[in-house]
Amino acid sequence: MSENLRDPLFLFFVVGLTGGLLKSDLKLPDAIYQLLSTYLLLAIGIKGGVALREAGIGEVVVPAGAAILLGVAIPIAAFLEIGRAHV
Repeated sequence: MSENLRDPLFLFFVVGLTGGLLKSDLKLPDAIYQLLSTYLLLAIGIKGGVALREAGIGEVVVPAGAAILLGVAIPIAAFLEIGRAHV
């Protein structure tokens, strides 16, 4: 558990949550903001890739299928709802 508490992703989340709760006016320079955003996206991607590599195909098929199904169903439902609202 202590390893998870030292994880940079978790620490960024805690710092951001704390700043939001305290209504902090902390502003990062644009270059640092872009660097941190890129770092976090890469870290999340690498962690996800490692987890996928270690998972068996049976553990991946159902969540991947559900993600594809929702990725198709939600825009179709939204399109139909918007079309119905304008009539």
